[in-house]
Amino acid sequence: MWETSQPIRPHRPTPVNAADNGGPRHPAPADRAVTPAPGQLAIRAEWMGLPADLLVGQVAATGPGCAVRPGTRVLVRHRGEPGTVVVDEVAVTLLPVALEPSIAVLAGPLAVARRAVEEVPGDATRVLIAGYDEVGALVHAELVRRTPAVAVTVLEDRPRVVALARAFGAVATTSATGTFDVVMGTGAVQAQARTRIDVGFSPEPDGIEIAAALDILASETWRFLPLITDGLTADELDLRSGDPSPTAPRDSVVTVVSL
Repeated sequence: MWETSQPIRPHRPTPVNAADNGGPRHPAPADRAVTPAPGQLAIRAEWMGLPADLLVGQVAATGPGCAVRPGTRVLVRHRGEPGTVVVDEVAVTLLPVALEPSIAVLAGPLAVARRAVEEVPGDATRVLIAGYDEVGALVHAELVRRTPAVAVTVLEDRPRVVALARAFGAVATTSATGTFDVVMGTGAVQAQARTRIDVGFSPEPDGIEIAAALDILASETWRFLPLITDGLTADELDLRSGDPSPTAPRDSVVTVVSL
């Protein structure tokens, strides 16, 4: 159970550009009719998370020999301009039917967080997370999901992010000292620990890890939804200005973008 003296009101995204919402879509230069080659899918992007990496979208067209049907929602790793993207069928992961599409963009960082949490010793009771970005916050959520009694301290100085970490039950600090069982994160941290775990995307999660993360997001959406602190549209972010690496607001934990 999360506790906070000030209520957290996370953004609850609405797919303003999704075809099934009934509203207009904002076409991008890449949003055009395409004819996929054999074994390929054309995917109309609907959502992405920041940092930009994973896209959620609906299959708009299929090449010969594909098993996935048009209208199916899928998750795919894509770096570049959104719109309609063409990828190999083997590169996509099907979304669970019960999963809200905007939440699915958390699958990548959640897979990374799960991999890191698996390295935490079973007898650890005090854990320091260095940085409460999208991965750090998901590390916290996964720790609490697996071991509710673990005491978590977060090294973070952004006020809104600190409030969210505290709402999840963490102690927030700007200068971690003392001794912990585990320190998780990247970079130099002064605190003493018997185990240090680097948390990063190398190697990138594979399809099995992504699928497992999607299943958890579908079954326990309530646990992860508060981490989505910001929702933007493609026009607000000006994704089509040519910037290949759009960034989230500084005080954001997870930002999702409606395409």
